[in-house]
Amino acid sequence: MSWAVGLLILGFAFLLFTLFAVPVLIQVRRTAQKVEITLGHINQNLPVILDNLHHTTDNFRKTTEVVRRVPADVRSLTEEFRGLGDQFSRLDVRVRGGIGASPFAEFGVMKKSALMAFVIIRVLRFLRNRWR
Repeated sequence: MSWAVGLLILGFAFLLFTLFAVPVLIQVRRTAQKVEITLGHINQNLPVILDNLHHTTDNFRKTTEVVRRVPADVRSLTEEFRGLGDQFSRLDVRVRGGIGASPFAEFGVMKKSALMAFVIIRVLRFLRNRWR
């Protein structure tokens, strides 16, 4: 009799386990199907995503290179302006000495026009050399 009760309890436990396991297994199957569909979409779109990522990293690299070149350009520009200032000083001395400090030089008329011409020429030369 105890064997019969034990088998009955064991059968009842197996029945309960089956009743709870079947819905869980059905849900696992549905989830696996959804994962399969999602992976299919990812595999289809992955080349496009990777291509976009490649273009983005290329653009970022180019931008970084340009930003790294800016301090060197600024440095060369300041050196050009420093040289320009030195040349202005020499030009001023030459103009004042060569014209004998006329009234025009005292009021800065000759100085301003020579300075403007010199600045324009130097800036144009600098820009022409930078864009070659």
